[in-house]
Amino acid sequence: MVKSIIRKIWNETPDVKIFILELEKNIPFKSGQFVMLKIDKEKFNKIIPSRAYSIANSPNEKHEIKIIAKIIPDSAFSQFLDKLNEHDELEVLGPYGRFSLKENEAKSITLIGAGTGIAPLIGMMEFALENNIKVDLFYCDKTEKDLIHKKEIEELLNSKKIKGKIIVTRETSSYSGRINSDFLKSNIGSSDKYFICGPPNFVNEVTKNLEKQGISEEDIKTERYG
Repeated sequence: MVKSIIRKIWNETPDVKIFILELEKNIPFKSGQFVMLKIDKEKFNKIIPSRAYSIANSPNEKHEIKIIAKIIPDSAFSQFLDKLNEHDELEVLGPYGRFSLKENEAKSITLIGAGTGIAPLIGMMEFALENNIKVDLFYCDKTEKDLIHKKEIEELLNSKKIKGKIIVTRETSSYSGRINSDFLKSNIGSSDKYFICGPPNFVNEVTKNLEKQGISEEDIKTERYG
């Protein structure tokens, strides 16, 4: 367990907050892994169950991790996370998880995410760009206002540092679409590894369609957000 201080908080979307945690000591982790966050029981005079969150930045020596958290009213954890302020403390356990991009694992990757499933993919993307790994990113959410890191991803797409598309599924705009079988056939190119993260149904459907396209099960890594 490592103590951390919340250095910065901002509202990313109407129901998503981003937290920058400054760690008491550095945590060695692989891009894509997650940590368990714990709030001291004295903060709200009750025991609050720990909650898993992906690390949304690449490994670094800055004693710092980024957390993307969906705030759900009446939830067991995030409603209390929502009440914390900058300079409050959080306990960090981990890192955990096999959903990760390792050094020298691939020269090209395709990242496919939905909703807050973009969180570990952002960390992977940062790591890939730092290590000259080619990145294709496909990210969908319900509406434009729900898109996480929209500006940053658009800048990377426009500057050709990455390839891919941003998609919204529940409104008509220039981003409208769905990551279905036809979309994957038209847009997915050849990569060494494919990383998929999001709700279980989304991940299962994308995985099935990629395999139908002849992509090996061994080259697909998945993480399901329940």
